[in-house]
Amino acid sequence: MTANNLFKQLIEKAEFRFIPVYNLRDNSVYGYKIIKDFDAVGFPNKEEVYDFAFDEGILEFFLVKLQERVYQAAEELGYLNCKLFHTIRVNYIGDAYYFSSAMDRLSSKFHLKKENIIFELKGASDWKNLDQFLEAIEDEDDEEECAIMFKETPEFPLNINMIRYLDPSFVEAMSLESVKNLKEDKEVESKIIFKIPKDKNYSNEELLKTGVDLAYTL
Repeated sequence: MTANNLFKQLIEKAEFRFIPVYNLRDNSVYGYKIIKDFDAVGFPNKEEVYDFAFDEGILEFFLVKLQERVYQAAEELGYLNCKLFHTIRVNYIGDAYYFSSAMDRLSSKFHLKKENIIFELKGASDWKNLDQFLEAIEDEDDEEECAIMFKETPEFPLNINMIRYLDPSFVEAMSLESVKNLKEDKEVESKIIFKIPKDKNYSNEELLKTGVDLAYTL
């Protein structure tokens, strides 16, 4: 199978899950995290797909085509007016301006409010890549802006200095210890998101007490 045919199948057969993110103060659904799945094409490891797209030089194009399918799925489910969290591997994006303009076209096509688009910046550890990406998605002529979220992973721990300087709307912490460190820093004003492990049974009150604002289970 050629690379072009493989990517066509990946785009056409990708499956999407919309995971509710809850506001712990009133237990309402705040928005949805979008999980992309390529199992049907034989790629249970998503990182392999993005690595391959990056190596082929089509990552931005591939992400935009996937995003179009995401919005089609959201439209069918009636979620277009909800806050949607999209994971973006910012350290892979080489042409941030192409990606941004293509996303603007998709937003117009599906009549999306920019305030409901939240980019989860995974791998946001390189100042140069991050600065270029943020500059590209900012539009001085547009009153609405997409929100950004920094996501902590084992490979990319949270950079407190970066959070202080860029003031993202959201930060996803990997542990309650990270939540505590963020909340103790008076300069961090971001909403804190936490993924509840399946083997844990925290109450909303317990998580709120530690400093978590929003939570989901996956």
